[in-house]
Amino acid sequence: MINLNALDFSYVESLVSYFVSNWYIMLPVAVFLYLFPNLVESVSIFAFGVVIGGGYISPLIMGWLTSLKLEVITSVKPELITIVIAVLCGVIFYGVYKAAIFMGSFAFSFFASLFLLRTFFGNSLEWYIHLAIGLILGIVAGSFASKNSSKFIGLFAVVLGSFVISSIGMAFFKTYVYQLSNFIHLWAILILFLVLLFTRIKILWGNKK
Repeated sequence: MINLNALDFSYVESLVSYFVSNWYIMLPVAVFLYLFPNLVESVSIFAFGVVIGGGYISPLIMGWLTSLKLEVITSVKPELITIVIAVLCGVIFYGVYKAAIFMGSFAFSFFASLFLLRTFFGNSLEWYIHLAIGLILGIVAGSFASKNSSKFIGLFAVVLGSFVISSIGMAFFKTYVYQLSNFIHLWAILILFLVLLFTRIKILWGNKK
């Protein structure tokens, strides 16, 4: 029988302590992840593209444009060019990300179907039948993965947001409302985490038919 008192919660305690000590940053982020999980994928990928575009690609392009010594370029503010490049990179990165998901799922399903067909049917089917089935399954899998990728990332966002909110919430409760032992405190975090998690999942995806 498992002795609950003997379990090592030191790692969880350090993680909770980190969230609590940075609550003014972690709590708004956690609330966003919890309330808007379906936006996490597009916002994070777009923001990543903006950061890369503004911080790395824009200086290279600006240096190249400056070397051309074009009068049109010199009349435009560098900040405006940087913003335009950053936004374009954000859009491009999101498109590349979606295309990569589609192509990865397509390739995996295509070759997996060819392998299964060869394993179970051998050479009894013509090569073009193998190819047609592989292409159809690859397109279906790629489309499904590209369309539903936000749900998988959204689920991770809900899990993380629920844990951070429950950690900070119970820390405030322990500090300002009622003093709890560390053992009870951690189990209260777990219970609140599970309640928040399954409630949000039910609201987001439970009622969809």
